[in-house]
Amino acid sequence: MEKLAEALEKMAHVYDSDLPTFTGAVNEWLPFKAAVRDTTSMYHISAAENLQRLRSALKGEARDAVAALLHTATDPEVIMKTLEQCFGRPETIIDRTLDELKKMPRLGSTATELNSFAIKVQNAICVLENMDRRGYLYNPMLTREVLEKLSPHLRSRWCDYASEREQTKEPEIVLLSRFLMREADRALKYTYAPSEGSPPAPRKEVKTYVSQQKQKKKASKVYTIIDNSERNPSCQACEANHLLTRCPKYDTWTIDQRWNFVREKKICFKCAQKTHKRSFCKAKSCGVDECRRPHYASLHQTREKTAAVESEPAVQKKEAVLSVACQAAAGPRAVLLKMCPVVIAGPRGEVRTYALLDEGATITLVDEDLAASIGAEGPARPLQLHGVNMKQREKDSKLVTIQIRGVKTTTPHPLRARTMKDLKLHQQSIPESLMKLKHLQDLPQDEICYELARPGILVGSDHWEHIVSRELRVGGPNEPAASKTQLGWVVHGTTPRHLIMKIENVLHVYEPERSEDRELHDLVEKHFRIEALGIASEPRVSEADRRAISTVEKTVKKINCGYEVGLPWRSDKMNMPPSYDAALRRLRQIERKMDASPDFAREYTAQIDNLLSKRYATECDGSERSSDVCWYLPHFAVKNPNKPGKQRLVFDAAAKCYGVSLNDGRS
Repeated sequence: MEKLAEALEKMAHVYDSDLPTFTGAVNEWLPFKAAVRDTTSMYHISAAENLQRLRSALKGEARDAVAALLHTATDPEVIMKTLEQCFGRPETIIDRTLDELKKMPRLGSTATELNSFAIKVQNAICVLENMDRRGYLYNPMLTREVLEKLSPHLRSRWCDYASEREQTKEPEIVLLSRFLMREADRALKYTYAPSEGSPPAPRKEVKTYVSQQKQKKKASKVYTIIDNSERNPSCQACEANHLLTRCPKYDTWTIDQRWNFVREKKICFKCAQKTHKRSFCKAKSCGVDECRRPHYASLHQTREKTAAVESEPAVQKKEAVLSVACQAAAGPRAVLLKMCPVVIAGPRGEVRTYALLDEGATITLVDEDLAASIGAEGPARPLQLHGVNMKQREKDSKLVTIQIRGVKTTTPHPLRARTMKDLKLHQQSIPESLMKLKHLQDLPQDEICYELARPGILVGSDHWEHIVSRELRVGGPNEPAASKTQLGWVVHGTTPRHLIMKIENVLHVYEPERSEDRELHDLVEKHFRIEALGIASEPRVSEADRRAISTVEKTVKKINCGYEVGLPWRSDKMNMPPSYDAALRRLRQIERKMDASPDFAREYTAQIDNLLSKRYATECDGSERSSDVCWYLPHFAVKNPNKPGKQRLVFDAAAKCYGVSLNDGRS
């Protein structure tokens, strides 16, 4: 009975438990979190129901972040903590709130604008109060950002409001928010400002003769004729209720049968649907194979190009070959390609040459003269070479078969290659000094080292078994690697240029000058000097720079730890307004914050003690008040969110008293 009563009670209390949509935006997190918390406690929603609600409410990035958790029946609290870690970080929300405060426009003169401004400030302060963990509310720069957007009259009223509540321990920005809400409420009550949703008062429109004539022209009637027969399309081929282009019978016809049918029925060639004129049809052109003729795509006729195909040789194929060697200006590093000495053989004997092992080439190439020297012959086939911004055609290329082996091996390997006339590949040298590297010391120098070698054969990826590394040795950074292939060891990679470049000989020639030539040179140089023409160049110095230089020259003096220089004032007779009360009010705010946070008080006191111990600041004895330039400088502490635990002391030289700041008095 108790369970039945609970079920009836739940059925009696119908509630709306749907959650707002959350996509991962920063401004959506707080309302979404509050909705989950409040509805769960208010309607006693179970964990399974909350999980289902989260599946329906999460969209976009928020759903992607917890997609796996949503489908594994995870505890909803784990999902909410994950979402808060990704999208509800306090510092992110606070930074967005501070940016919104800074981007608010200056306050206007109407009561409605004042009310809107005050509400925005109140909302921002509410967010900061709920999520502030590092004392952002006590930052005086935040209050200054809002005060700079107020009118002079409101600033004056704020001064009276703040002085009456000087003893309160609340942050200054909270007091400012209450002040703005109070002023907005009074302005809306006693200035009779219209609400934001009320429509503006209707204005009487003055109609002129010209406007009346324009209205008469606009009111002219236009009659059109509509062909109702085209509204309900019917197929001209089978008279069914569909378009001709979708007719199954039409699809089975050949192109010639379709053309004969549309000509007979006088159907538009362009749309193949209606019987209007082709010149008035708005359908697009054919577009098949880039055809621009005014007919429908199903009426397109392909042109056979058998003659052009038959004219090409049947054996012609395009084979891509790519081998890049940098010939740019010399830099600090050089690049070594995979080159090794090899022996190639044919019917007429053997020849020693060098092979370039190029994994970027799709075929193997051999120099035509080199192949002829060993008697390699084969059928002639045209060859099309493709490279980086390069195309080349070899009409007399031959497909030959040769034998290749390394200089240290005796077993030859068959190799199919294409001949190419004047095969000019990258020239390269590997000196013996390179073998002093630790990982190359035990390799055979006579096999690896060579000087100004130019390959006569390029082994491509069609013979990958000769290119692939069987053993690899790697040194330190900027040192080449050594790979053992089927044809022998190869050194490749980057290396310092000075290890493979020879020392060039330089001849210095010195020719002694004659005395008469030197005298002539001095006379010409003296003649063309600027001072000889009566012109002297003097640098322009501004008045502020001139005063600063004069201040340094008059007041600089050496002390025990360095030099001391006076402040550069804008004028010699500078009178600063009294600033004691303003600085004292700022100091009391700092003391209230220190009373509320012992950690802040300890760090702040340490900063002041550091200034006094290093004699960057000294205690006043009271004689400074008689000076005309006496100024009490406020100070406050700031923290960088990116450097937690570090507090920095800032002297506010921009703080104004009676409209004047310390920065205004200095040049």
